[in-house]
Amino acid sequence: MKMEKLTNSPATRFLILAVVILALATFFFGNQTPFVSSEVAFTDTSPQGGKVVPASCPSNTHFPGECSYSEAAYYSEGGYYSEGSYAPSNPAFSCEPQQINQGQPVTLSWQCSDSTGSAGVNFSTGGAVSGEVTINPSVDTTYSIQCSNGGTATCSVDVLDPSISIDADPERVRSGETALITWSGVNVNTCVVRGPNDFYAESTAGSQESEEITEQSTFTLVCENDAGVLTDSVIVRLIPGFEEF
Repeated sequence: MKMEKLTNSPATRFLILAVVILALATFFFGNQTPFVSSEVAFTDTSPQGGKVVPASCPSNTHFPGECSYSEAAYYSEGGYYSEGSYAPSNPAFSCEPQQINQGQPVTLSWQCSDSTGSAGVNFSTGGAVSGEVTINPSVDTTYSIQCSNGGTATCSVDVLDPSISIDADPERVRSGETALITWSGVNVNTCVVRGPNDFYAESTAGSQESEEITEQSTFTLVCENDAGVLTDSVIVRLIPGFEEF
């Protein structure tokens, strides 16, 4: 009699119903994958400086890494990702130096993330996900790299075309004579000319008479621009003297 009353009691019937509902819910919904909509954007900064995470982005203490830019993070951290919510990480890519004089070398360096290969534009990566190559561009060039995860990056190199020259007139003198030193620099910022007997001039173009030359003399032109230093020189030689016997 007591067992029958216990079975038919309202509390018992409610408990049995709750167990049945929980079992059905587990059966129908337990294997469903949590949905992350394409609305998921990575954290934005509010006007007040705080971080704003869309409600559909489960970025909290229970789902670390869900909203990172790395596809691998979605899976390694136990998260999920739906089409439209993934932004590939761009590679680290550099051109050094970014400005050169024609003929100087440039080093391109790259590092892809979450990738198995890469391809370059205007240079070859050899398919490597990381590395560096040295090139000698002759004109202004923009280089690009695309990694297998979809990330891309570019860098540009400016190639300057300076020219400098220095001459002596005449280039052969007798001891005690002088020579006219003439120089010029194109696409340069500054120039300095130095020579024996305190010969000195500072300008990107000009001419100046030397002091008396008594031995072979070298006059050197040094010019600078934004990409480096250029040098040129001219030698004034002595005409041998003859002595009577």
